[in-house]
Amino acid sequence: MSASTRWLIGIGAGVALLIIASIVIALTRGGQAPLLAEATPEGVVQRFLLAVQDKDYAKARDYLSPRVQAGCSITFMRDSMRWREDNSRELRVEVLSKDATGDGRTQVRVAVTEVHVSPPFGVDESRHEEVYILREEDGAWRIDEPPWPVGYCPEFTPYPARTPTKLPAM
Repeated sequence: MSASTRWLIGIGAGVALLIIASIVIALTRGGQAPLLAEATPEGVVQRFLLAVQDKDYAKARDYLSPRVQAGCSITFMRDSMRWREDNSRELRVEVLSKDATGDGRTQVRVAVTEVHVSPPFGVDESRHEEVYILREEDGAWRIDEPPWPVGYCPEFTPYPARTPTKLPAM
């Protein structure tokens, strides 16, 4: 075997090792945050997104309020999330804030990082923020507006818009 052949084999083996190492690093870094308590608005949002990731749309729908469930069938949820059917996607959820909205509901703002592993070229990540509105019903927090990644529900009826109360002139 000539020196140039050994050199090419060595370079090929080095490139293969780098590709394998990048895949191992991509698959083992980060990871999902510990599960939050299901009795909290943040925990409901986290579990909803984990159910979506697992394609368990019946479980994901259980985290919606009855009002949203009435407008969002499991079939619609599954069909509206077909774009997520790529099994190499992973969601990471980070709670950024939780605030009362003043109408008995709570707003939870999260950062969602979507990780897409595409061997042999590595990992693509995208991060965006989402806002979830929740209401406590029968002692449990439920998402009270159609949530990402569903986006909307065809039969969903939003609350009527509030008319601001005018204060008397002084």
